[in-house]
Amino acid sequence: MDRRDLLGASSNPAFSSSYSQYDDGQQLMTEQDFEAELAGQDQIVDQIGQTARQLRQYGEQIGTVLDDHNEMLEDLHEGMDQANLKLERENQHIEHVRRQAKAAGYCCTIFLLIVAIILVATLL
Repeated sequence: MDRRDLLGASSNPAFSSSYSQYDDGQQLMTEQDFEAELAGQDQIVDQIGQTARQLRQYGEQIGTVLDDHNEMLEDLHEGMDQANLKLERENQHIEHVRRQAKAAGYCCTIFLLIVAIILVATLL
Protein backbone atom coordinates (compact mmCIF):
# COMPACT_ATOMS: atom_id res chain seq x y z
CA MET A 1 0.00 0.00 0.00
CA ASP A 2 1.50 3.33 -0.97
CA ARG A 3 0.92 6.81 0.37
CA ARG A 4 -1.61 7.64 -2.35
CA ASP A 5 -3.78 4.74 -1.30
CA LEU A 6 -3.49 5.71 2.36
CA LEU A 7 -4.64 9.24 1.61
CA GLY A 8 -7.46 8.00 -0.58
CA ALA A 9 -6.35 9.77 -3.75
CA SER A 10 -7.24 6.90 -6.06
CA SER A 11 -10.88 6.78 -4.93
CA ASN A 12 -11.47 10.49 -4.48
CA PRO A 13 -13.55 11.99 -7.30
CA ALA A 14 -11.88 15.35 -6.70
CA PHE A 15 -8.73 14.06 -8.38
CA SER A 16 -9.20 13.81 -12.11
CA SER A 17 -7.09 14.23 -15.19
CA SER A 18 -8.69 17.59 -15.88
CA TYR A 19 -9.75 20.41 -13.59
CA SER A 20 -13.23 20.18 -12.15
CA GLN A 21 -15.10 23.09 -10.69
CA TYR A 22 -17.04 23.49 -7.47
CA ASP A 23 -20.22 25.49 -7.63
CA ASP A 24 -18.39 28.42 -6.01
CA GLY A 25 -15.72 28.52 -8.71
CA GLN A 26 -12.76 26.97 -6.87
CA GLN A 27 -10.65 24.66 -8.97
CA LEU A 28 -9.81 21.19 -7.68
CA MET A 29 -6.35 19.73 -7.66
CA THR A 30 -5.55 17.28 -10.44
CA GLU A 31 -4.07 13.90 -9.64
CA GLN A 32 -0.78 15.05 -11.19
CA ASP A 33 -0.72 18.12 -8.96
CA PHE A 34 -1.52 15.94 -5.96
CA GLU A 35 1.32 13.56 -6.78
CA ALA A 36 3.71 16.50 -7.20
CA GLU A 37 2.60 17.80 -3.80
CA LEU A 38 3.17 14.36 -2.27
CA ALA A 39 6.63 14.16 -3.86
CA GLY A 40 7.50 17.55 -2.37
CA GLN A 41 6.27 16.45 1.04
CA ASP A 42 8.22 13.19 0.73
CA GLN A 43 11.36 15.19 -0.04
CA ILE A 44 10.80 17.37 3.03
CA VAL A 45 10.23 14.29 5.22
CA ASP A 46 13.45 12.75 3.83
CA GLN A 47 15.35 15.95 4.66
CA ILE A 48 13.92 15.92 8.19
CA GLY A 49 14.96 12.27 8.53
CA GLN A 50 18.48 13.07 7.32
CA THR A 51 18.70 15.97 9.78
CA ALA A 52 17.50 13.71 12.60
CA ARG A 53 20.17 11.12 11.70
CA GLN A 54 22.85 13.83 11.70
CA LEU A 55 21.64 15.11 15.06
CA ARG A 56 21.77 11.56 16.45
CA GLN A 57 25.35 11.21 15.19
CA TYR A 58 26.28 14.56 16.76
CA GLY A 59 24.66 13.46 20.01
CA GLU A 60 26.62 10.20 19.97
CA GLN A 61 29.85 12.09 19.30
CA ILE A 62 29.12 14.53 22.13
CA GLY A 63 28.37 11.57 24.40
CA THR A 64 31.71 9.98 23.50
CA VAL A 65 33.58 13.23 24.15
CA LEU A 66 31.80 13.64 27.50
CA ASP A 67 32.71 10.08 28.48
CA ASP A 68 36.36 10.79 27.61
CA HIS A 69 36.30 14.03 29.61
CA ASN A 70 34.72 12.28 32.60
CA GLU A 71 37.49 9.68 32.49
CA MET A 72 40.12 12.43 32.34
CA LEU A 73 38.48 14.21 35.27
CA GLU A 74 38.50 11.00 37.30
CA ASP A 75 42.22 10.56 36.54
CA LEU A 76 42.86 14.19 37.50
CA HIS A 77 40.90 13.74 40.74
CA GLU A 78 42.92 10.63 41.60
CA GLY A 79 46.17 12.49 40.86
CA MET A 80 45.08 15.40 43.03
CA ASP A 81 44.27 13.03 45.89
CA GLN A 82 47.73 11.46 45.63
CA ALA A 83 49.40 14.88 45.48
CA ASN A 84 47.41 16.00 48.52
CA LEU A 85 48.53 12.92 50.50
CA LYS A 86 52.16 13.57 49.58
CA LEU A 87 51.82 17.21 50.57
CA GLU A 88 50.35 16.26 53.96
CA ARG A 89 53.19 13.77 54.53
CA GLU A 90 55.81 16.37 53.66
CA ASN A 91 54.16 18.94 55.92
CA GLN A 92 54.33 16.43 58.80
CA HIS A 93 57.98 15.76 57.98
CA ILE A 94 58.76 19.50 57.97
CA GLU A 95 57.00 19.92 61.33
CA HIS A 96 59.04 17.02 62.76
CA VAL A 97 62.32 18.54 61.50
CA ARG A 98 61.30 21.97 62.86
CA ARG A 99 60.65 20.48 66.32
CA GLN A 100 64.00 18.67 66.24
CA ALA A 101 65.78 21.85 65.17
CA LYS A 102 64.08 23.78 67.94
CA ALA A 103 65.09 21.11 70.48
CA ALA A 104 68.65 21.11 69.08
CA GLY A 105 68.73 24.90 69.43
CA TYR A 106 67.71 24.59 73.08
CA CYS A 107 70.37 21.92 73.63
CA CYS A 108 72.98 24.14 72.03
CA THR A 109 71.92 27.10 74.20
CA ILE A 110 72.03 24.95 77.36
CA PHE A 111 75.47 23.63 76.39
CA LEU A 112 76.79 27.16 75.83
CA LEU A 113 75.34 28.32 79.15
CA ILE A 114 77.00 25.40 80.96
CA VAL A 115 80.33 26.23 79.32
CA ALA A 116 79.89 29.90 80.26
CA ILE A 117 79.08 28.96 83.89
CA ILE A 118 82.15 26.70 84.06
CA LEU A 119 84.35 29.46 82.63
CA VAL A 120 82.98 32.03 85.05
CA ALA A 121 83.36 29.59 87.95
CA THR A 122 87.00 28.83 87.05
CA LEU A 123 87.85 32.47 86.68
CA LEU A 124 86.49 33.37 90.04
